[in-house]
Amino acid sequence: MSGPVAPSCFTFLVPRITKNRIIFCLLLVNLVLIFLYSEVKRQSSSLSRPNPGGYRGGKPEGINTDSSSHAPASDALIINSDIGDPVIFEPYWLKYGIDMVIPPWHSISYVSSQRQISPFFEDFLIDEIISVHKIVGNAVTKDRHIVIGAGSIQLLQAALYALSVNDRSPPLKVVSAYPFYSAYPMVTDFVQSKLYEWAGDAMDFEATSNRDGYIEIVNYPNNPDGTFRHAVVNGSGGLIHDLAYYWPQYTPITSPADHDIMLFTLSKFSGHAGSRVGWAIVKDLKVAQLMSKYIFLNTIGLSRDAQARAAHIMSIAGKSYAVLWSVVLVSLFKTTHLLFVPFLVKPQHHIQRLLG
Repeated sequence: MSGPVAPSCFTFLVPRITKNRIIFCLLLVNLVLIFLYSEVKRQSSSLSRPNPGGYRGGKPEGINTDSSSHAPASDALIINSDIGDPVIFEPYWLKYGIDMVIPPWHSISYVSSQRQISPFFEDFLIDEIISVHKIVGNAVTKDRHIVIGAGSIQLLQAALYALSVNDRSPPLKVVSAYPFYSAYPMVTDFVQSKLYEWAGDAMDFEATSNRDGYIEIVNYPNNPDGTFRHAVVNGSGGLIHDLAYYWPQYTPITSPADHDIMLFTLSKFSGHAGSRVGWAIVKDLKVAQLMSKYIFLNTIGLSRDAQARAAHIMSIAGKSYAVLWSVVLVSLFKTTHLLFVPFLVKPQHHIQRLLG
């Protein structure tokens, strides 16, 4: 007669798997992931990094450091009204950015995609663009077409071309409600196109008897006053919505934007102005194709290296906003929003003081 069978390890383990032990194991896994992530960050931070602001020492050109200035150094505020250089984002990326490597064999060919409206648009970048807008909820992307260009300036010119090239009575009048972004008139008239021309304030244009043959640019939150705008001209002209600042670090996202042409730029999204990456979300396929044609003839698409970098940046920023990744990633939008608060208050203080 055989003796009792010795219980196996499995027999001992199964009864011991309780809900508390499962929770403990999941927490342990999370701690390991956090440790691995911190190790990657520690090793990458030992690499050579640029100084914040991009300076390599010495006095920055154009900045007055004379101690005899009217305001004390601690209260001084320098406002560069010529260009909004988003170096305020740099501390976030220095601390939380994850390095990427682009191998030498990557992006040798002109062509990158066979399933987009242009072969020069990277599939993975468009996937990240759609993903980020879905996470943030600031723009409709379903049944839309993505056009990638060298920042929103090139995309604006491409949109002006697409909306005017088939018009029978050029030049179309390009308008925007005052106060408008100072670059709009220059961008519109720079190429001296016979298809369109700058016509100034949309309110003045709305007051005229002839409101046909126009393109209105709507910017919200508006640069420079931050207000939310709607189309002013009551007509059937083309509309371009510049939504560069419609991100959580600048304004509450109340609903997804849903317009015919919506322009976005990486410089306002994540601060990477030097990458020169922008995208348009376009409802009409023919308009998107004409915009893509303009970009092809202008620059033969956008650098594939820049597109790869943009996709990597958008992946980090998008995941940092998602709840499931908040354990290991610090939110780009929440962090930079807090950085912007002093810059939103101080200019008002200094302007009031200058006006007496």
